[in-house]
Amino acid sequence: MVALGRTINVISLAGIAFAVGMVVDNSIVVLENIYRHMEMGKSKINAALDGAVEVSGAVLASTLTTLLVFIPILLIREVSGQLLRDIALAIIAAVGLSYIVSITVVPSGAALFLNVNGKKRLKQEKIQTGKTADASTGKLAGIIHSFRTARYYLSNFPQYLYKLVYWLNGSMMRRVLIISVFIMVTFLGIIVTIPPMDYLPYGNRNLTFGLMIPPPGYN
Repeated sequence: MVALGRTINVISLAGIAFAVGMVVDNSIVVLENIYRHMEMGKSKINAALDGAVEVSGAVLASTLTTLLVFIPILLIREVSGQLLRDIALAIIAAVGLSYIVSITVVPSGAALFLNVNGKKRLKQEKIQTGKTADASTGKLAGIIHSFRTARYYLSNFPQYLYKLVYWLNGSMMRRVLIISVFIMVTFLGIIVTIPPMDYLPYGNRNLTFGLMIPPPGYN
């Protein structure tokens, strides 16, 4: 809202209230599909990656259909458009950010915290390299190789994360320092990013007021 030059008022709060039920839809779809892949026996990393990629197109289409409903409101120049502009901006920002969170934060969190007792785990695929005479097949093989390489490094990423967390919790001074830094950054972020508050949004103010006060005695 700050980046768009808007304030928190009764109109923008109404838009945020309308968007509460919309922002969870994308995350629910992605999370349910990841859960389904885990029940198939895939590892957490593979299930999170395959589940998010599989429904990313559908989630994007669902998000765009919601955004395209409210974008025309931004083009209305009358008083009604000025009053409803904050509702449209709040919903567009909330739903757009929910899509980004659903394809980034939700799969990462599911790979770290979601646990499903599914079927027998699939054997970890080995990274294969090869060349083929067909140019299109060669490009496809290169893409698959890059994808599997990235998946291999992602599967080992939690180990480095565990070591970092273990080192940060190694002493009391580090814990206090980290907590203090997070508190300072949180309060600083709130002070910098929170929009100003108004009762109603600012509309079109193309007005000029003129006042003439004649000297005493003039008719």
